[in-house]
Amino acid sequence: MKILHSLLLLLLLAGSAWGGTATEETTISWGRERLVASEQKTDSLKFEQYYFKELFGKPLMISLIRGKSPVRYGIGVCENGKRETVSSMARKHNAAAAVNAGFFTFDPASRPVGVLKSANVVYNDSIDGLKNRGYLAISPEQEVKILTPAELKLDEFDSIVHGNDLLLRNGRVTASTTPDRHPRTAVGIGTEGDVVLVVVDGRNEKSAGVTLHELALIMKSLGCHDALNLDGRHPRRFIHRVVCLADCDDDFGDVKKFDHAGERQVHNILYCCYDSKR
Repeated sequence: MKILHSLLLLLLLAGSAWGGTATEETTISWGRERLVASEQKTDSLKFEQYYFKELFGKPLMISLIRGKSPVRYGIGVCENGKRETVSSMARKHNAAAAVNAGFFTFDPASRPVGVLKSANVVYNDSIDGLKNRGYLAISPEQEVKILTPAELKLDEFDSIVHGNDLLLRNGRVTASTTPDRHPRTAVGIGTEGDVVLVVVDGRNEKSAGVTLHELALIMKSLGCHDALNLDGRHPRRFIHRVVCLADCDDDFGDVKKFDHAGERQVHNILYCCYDSKR
């Protein structure tokens, strides 16, 4: 019994030294004391930014936008194998907010790694059967879904983008347990059909980034029942209008706050807007 007691004590001490282990029981408090920025011009779209001095044992900066009808969603694509900044593509679509979306190659032209469809134009129709692959799909009626490879039907949706890890499925954490901590981008669907875009900053002293499992817990704490990891390999690229969230000519947010090396060029984005232009 003494040996068993000693082993348990060592495990507890090790867990404390590593900053603890994130579990599905981990409670995340989104209290106002952690809220560093907030903007809501209508009931349909709200931006919030939170700073945690310690979450999962690390400092984290988390930005999110929650939208619901009549907000519309779409996938923007840079044509001819080129790349463009998120803010530049967002302006073309009169977007109120935008994030980098699907993964892409650099060899030397940019190509989507998985399925990509925008406004009924198919750029890649390859549906793989990887265990934890997921897809964000937008129907002609603007219903936003997160689907598995078995559920995805290309001809049923106007726009589709792939993600490399299904974080949540019907409220259950399905994310992989890889220990890699990076900046992350995710999209989730709430119980009332609202869409939640989340960007976690990383690779700097003020925000360490998160694992995929920790990202899943964040999405679950925000009320999402389904959630998908998008391309967040570089420092964050979350662009939103600072003064107005729609129908104004104000510049997009200060990019240096959101991407410490300057805004990088990407192949495709997920954006939201108020008007019918997509």
